Amino acid sequence: KRARELASEGKKVLIWSSFVDNVFNIADELEDFGAVFIRGDVPTSDNSEEGYLNSVIFENASADEMKTREERVQRFKTDDSCMVLVANPSAAGEGISLHDVCHHAIYIDRTFHATEFMQSMDRIHRYGIDEGGEVICKKYTTTIEILSCENSIDQMVHDNLARKMQAMYDWLDDDNLSPQLGVLEPWITEDELDSFS
Repeated sequence: KRARELASEGKKVLIWSSFVDNVFNIADELEDFGAVFIRGDVPTSDNSEEGYLNSVIFENASADEMKTREERVQRFKTDDSCMVLVANPSAAGEGISLHDVCHHAIYIDRTFHATEFMQSMDRIHRYGIDEGGEVICKKYTTTIEILSCENSIDQMVHDNLARKMQAMYDWLDDDNLSPQLGVLEPWITEDELDSFS
């Protein structure tokens, strides 16, 4: 519903889910907005001639569904009829720049993997200076929405990610940048252990 609202306003939307079936099903549900998807079984241009094309997933696929990740990203970026990209963070969390066309992300679910979460957010929010000398992240307002259910594991995932991300940011802000591996993987707290019971 939220993706439909944003797309109807002419805003491109990036939807994230860690579950590969969700990625396909959500894209299928939003087909009327030209939705495309990226997950691990979608080939890259480097390996599109290899075994991926013979996978069971693509066995009965149409020519349009056989596009590479790069072609799908290009369509999302340039085609005004393609308003939604649905992706899996492990397949599309790196190497894709969408900050110039997409400023809205919706997380259907998240895992405890802080690096994937941080990288996925960076797909639409960039630090640095563009070709014109402008600070990129000041040019656009980035909106990130996270679906969360009360009395579920979502709160534990949120707290765990927040702790890991803060540790990472603290480490990166260290002038010495001396790797303290224990900081990068904080221990589980007693409260979290108790909440599993």
